[in-house]
Amino acid sequence: MIAEMHDMLGETGKALELLKANNPGAIFNDRIGIMLLSHEGDPEEANDFLEDGLLRTVSRLIQTVIGYAMLFDVKNENVSGIALMRWIIPTLEGLKKTEEPDFLDKMIVVFDVFLAVFQYKSGDRKAAGNSLGNAKILADAFDAAPDYAANRVKYVREPETTNAHDLLGKTAIDTVEYILRDKDPELRKLWEEVRDHED
Repeated sequence: MIAEMHDMLGETGKALELLKANNPGAIFNDRIGIMLLSHEGDPEEANDFLEDGLLRTVSRLIQTVIGYAMLFDVKNENVSGIALMRWIIPTLEGLKKTEEPDFLDKMIVVFDVFLAVFQYKSGDRKAAGNSLGNAKILADAFDAAPDYAANRVKYVREPETTNAHDLLGKTAIDTVEYILRDKDPELRKLWEEVRDHED
């Protein structure tokens, strides 16, 4: 608010300095990037702020959706869970820079498994098996060549050392096992059939 007031008074420089100095958790990175570009600031500096803002937003989005998936699971809101998974999976797919496996695929594995949970609880065992099959394919590909580099996300430039991370499992397959550890034994059995199936 203070920064916006300064900006309205034409004090763009002061507004930017205030935002940069009061930017806990980089929450104003997007706004700083926009202001730099709107007032003929350095495009590379703006890119730095926007890039960091994008990566933080993607990370927060993933964590928030995992939270909602857990909530919908506990509350047995399976229709909502399926709808959310059908939204987040293509959203993450659209952020992939290449077809090569990367950490976004590991996150898609997470949401494929939650999708299977909601489908199974809705009585659609076949769809659940298909979703687990998708998770297995992506998990195997990722685990064969794990890549956590943040610059695998679209619009993030190459010379970056930042890496993504998660706390769900060392490998993508471990992540599946972790999510399913306390689920219905029949769903776990379905996963074991998918996991152990020879292509």
